[in-house]
Amino acid sequence: MSSHSSHQSSHNSHDSKCEVNFKNEHRYMKTCDLIARSVYRTIYRGYDNDSGCEVAWCVYQLIENLSEQDKNNIRTVLDIVKTVRHDYILMSMDYDIISCS
Repeated sequence: MSSHSSHQSSHNSHDSKCEVNFKNEHRYMKTCDLIARSVYRTIYRGYDNDSGCEVAWCVYQLIENLSEQDKNNIRTVLDIVKTVRHDYILMSMDYDIISCS
């Protein structure tokens, strides 16, 4: 989950379960600086090392035993979100679906 974000957050919480991660040959870096958390999503501060921009790195917590149809629906939504371009919507750069079983 990475999306460009120019929004500065006042949240400086540290997630004790967090690990610093990199994506796309270290272009994107996820820090452990927690921006927000909801039932299904955790958002961390990250950086685009190529552009120097701050990004929001979203991690979605999906329930176990999703049907193939549900997995396909999630992939479809994520693919659509990657194409959206609007001033008030963060741009989605990429995503991974990782099995947690």
